[in-house]
Amino acid sequence: MNSPGDRSLRVLFVVDAFPGPDHVWDGVFFRDQAKAVARHATVGIALGRTYSPRQLFASRGRRPDETTTRQEGLDVYRRASFVLTTRSDRLLVDARVRAIDRAARQFERQYGTLDLIHAHCSAFAGETALRVGRARRIPVVITEHYTFLPELIERYGQRLLDVYEQADLAIAVSHSLANRMRELGVRRAISCVPNAVDTETFSFAPIAPPADGVWRLVNVSRDHPNKDVPNLIRAIAQLPADLQVQVTIVGGGEHQESGRLCEEHGLSRRVHFVGDVDRPMLGRIVRQSHLIVSSSCLETFGMSLAEGLCVGRPVVATDSGGPRDIVGPQDGRLIPIANARALADAIADVLGRYGEFDQAALSASARTRFGLATFADRMLEAYHGVLRLRSTQCAGQSSERLRSQTSIGRPSGGRTDRARPRLRCRQPAGEGG
Repeated sequence: MNSPGDRSLRVLFVVDAFPGPDHVWDGVFFRDQAKAVARHATVGIALGRTYSPRQLFASRGRRPDETTTRQEGLDVYRRASFVLTTRSDRLLVDARVRAIDRAARQFERQYGTLDLIHAHCSAFAGETALRVGRARRIPVVITEHYTFLPELIERYGQRLLDVYEQADLAIAVSHSLANRMRELGVRRAISCVPNAVDTETFSFAPIAPPADGVWRLVNVSRDHPNKDVPNLIRAIAQLPADLQVQVTIVGGGEHQESGRLCEEHGLSRRVHFVGDVDRPMLGRIVRQSHLIVSSSCLETFGMSLAEGLCVGRPVVATDSGGPRDIVGPQDGRLIPIANARALADAIADVLGRYGEFDQAALSASARTRFGLATFADRMLEAYHGVLRLRSTQCAGQSSERLRSQTSIGRPSGGRTDRARPRLRCRQPAGEGG
């Protein structure tokens, strides 16, 4: 856990969602990444929101609560700012900046001056973080996770593309997402750092083939067209008659179409929709399963696949983007999207040769690729890289100003300094001389 002074590098995560009692799934990826980095740095979480006159009227004048809470060793700062109208993008961004700036100032009162801001998703956390970071002259790193990036770029256009260009480092959670960002107009270099798996929650737990002959499958999907749960139901209906399975589908929503298909194919007793569960419960469900299945038509990463592999489970997934970085031949099967027959065949194939999968090796490989320690190493290397670059830029500008003052005297009225904003030349915490 963080406490004042026990970590030299100070990082503020700026996010638009974070898990809470009523929203256990919100921002779980951000939480896991922050937990990984917090083992080596002082990390705070900042969430900024706005409220308008209409919202004040609807709540009878009650403003949103501003809280600072301690969650799993992380200080979470929830701040809110008033905005006159939500119809103005400029006013909305200004209000979010005020909220995040207050969170940053609270963090700095507790732990000292920030070294770096890490925003998750360009809209709207990234845009806000850039303003707050620029005011402090510190680097800003942006990690993109968002599945619906094309719709956002269509809505915001160059304004959103500029966020990536102005960041000190742009990261995507998969090569598929990085390629999509380039197709949408991002011209700068994009690094790839996969999401982090909480390997304590998803720890290795070997399992034998079922003594009762019933294989247990897990699919983690909310009710959304991109998750294509109906395709999974159609695949289950096409499995061989002698292959007995029980399917647990974890994720919120009504799942009406999937439920109708279960009734139509007589699968209501074999497919169970359990809704949202917390992470410890999800870990238990995965450990009690034999196979993890993803039927999505679009994924930026594929978290449930990485988590299942860490437990030691083979996986079957559709080639929906992110899973290409996760699933190799030794891990299970990767098959075309929206093809129930291929999905059914892949499930039957993996279960038919279940003993060929080395569960310990699956887990060890996945932990090496996606574990908290691996993620922390990658991210700390990235942080120190941008801090070194910023320090080098500061040194270069200082030398340039010295040469200018030696040869032609001090710039008149500071005009040259205004034309080129000065970078903060504070030595980054934890950096060598």
